[in-house]
Amino acid sequence: SNKEHAKAVMAGMTDPTSPFKLLYVTPEKIAKSKLLMSRLEKAYNANLLSRIAVDEVHCCSQWGHDFRPDYKLLGILKRQFPKVPLLGLTATATSSVLKDCEKILCLPQPITLTASFNRTNLYYEVRVKDSDSEASISDITTLIKSRYQNQSGIVYVFSQKDAELLASEL
Repeated sequence: SNKEHAKAVMAGMTDPTSPFKLLYVTPEKIAKSKLLMSRLEKAYNANLLSRIAVDEVHCCSQWGHDFRPDYKLLGILKRQFPKVPLLGLTATATSSVLKDCEKILCLPQPITLTASFNRTNLYYEVRVKDSDSEASISDITTLIKSRYQNQSGIVYVFSQKDAELLASEL
């Protein structure tokens, strides 16, 4: 069950022999879960917290196009775990949004790496979705096997439920 899985993950955070090496959580979870923050603190004190990454970091800033309030609370991570390197990732932030994010995340002298928006390795394709779920999944499966075998990709769906269903079918 999800509860059992969550319990195993929480226990693994402070176990040096745990197979877990990465933990993905939302800013909302960090803001609302005292248990998670307690486990992170224990992992930090046991030198088991080696890196923090904030994806879509532009969401910290009210000036960003995709502001999410709980991102503004992520500065607690650097204050509570000052020795842990923090990585912020975004493909869309302006320089003023980045400056705002640096303040919010408590990063006084960050190293900033930038690259072109022209991502020649990315290809976008919009496809008509069949109204029949099985036919739609079959179409995606055929497409992946015929054109993208052994490659990475992202399939956008409407909901987490749809993503989980598609992942289980693939």
